[in-house]
Amino acid sequence: MTDSGGAGKKGKRSKRKPGKGSPRKRKSAKKSGDPGGWRSADLISALNHPLRRRILRSLHESGERSSPARLRERLGAELSCVSYHVTVLVGFGVLKSAGEQPVRGAIEHFYVSQVADDPAIKALLESTKESDEEK
Repeated sequence: MTDSGGAGKKGKRSKRKPGKGSPRKRKSAKKSGDPGGWRSADLISALNHPLRRRILRSLHESGERSSPARLRERLGAELSCVSYHVTVLVGFGVLKSAGEQPVRGAIEHFYVSQVADDPAIKALLESTKESDEEK
């Protein structure tokens, strides 16, 4: 007797463990063996988008903590886009949380740069400034 459509597998459980195959959480971007403390692949990924570079550049130029809402005002981008890219930069370890405060029934989160003193990052941000402003 031939079984078609896989009906004979009824009742069998998958051998796959729960959570198996799901994306792994990114480990900290810091790497103790790297003299600069940053993995090149993380920095390339983190700074591969013009808006991410503009966000990081804005935090460098202001020298103070900022929220996505304040960055949106400075950069003229949609709040949802700025929030998303801030989250990506935090995930790569390029930005870190710098507190929060209640605002009109919500919580405003603030962030600062983790690579503010890195000369390579400063050079990259400076060299891409003109092209990023065009977009």
